[in-house]
Amino acid sequence: LNLGLHRDHDSARLASGGEITGTITLDEPVDDTLVNIYNPAGVLVRQELLGRQDAGDITFGWDGRDAAGTSLPAGIYRFEALGLREGETVGLATALGANVNSVTIGANGEMTLNVDGIGPLGISAVKEIL
Repeated sequence: LNLGLHRDHDSARLASGGEITGTITLDEPVDDTLVNIYNPAGVLVRQELLGRQDAGDITFGWDGRDAAGTSLPAGIYRFEALGLREGETVGLATALGANVNSVTIGANGEMTLNVDGIGPLGISAVKEIL
């Protein structure tokens, strides 16, 4: 099961030879869109320009390669989405895909998802099932 997680989870695990998918949510149009991808050490490894976008959800995917086309090692990568609106840079809400390793149902009936690379999360952290 693969999920799209809300903005407060800006990192996702890259599997060897895998890819990471995500969604950027725009409340208003932007003149340009940029996604920065940082490796586990916090070093910027890739930038994706997505251009002008209208309000709504924009899906994107990253193939696990740096700007030179080299496959990067498995690990936790952080994503930052920025937009340019009327000459100012604004942070954009993102939801990243993550695999669910297991689900636990507590005594109160609340589900907890054990998410790969993140750990336990409540069901409220899920934006969509991918």
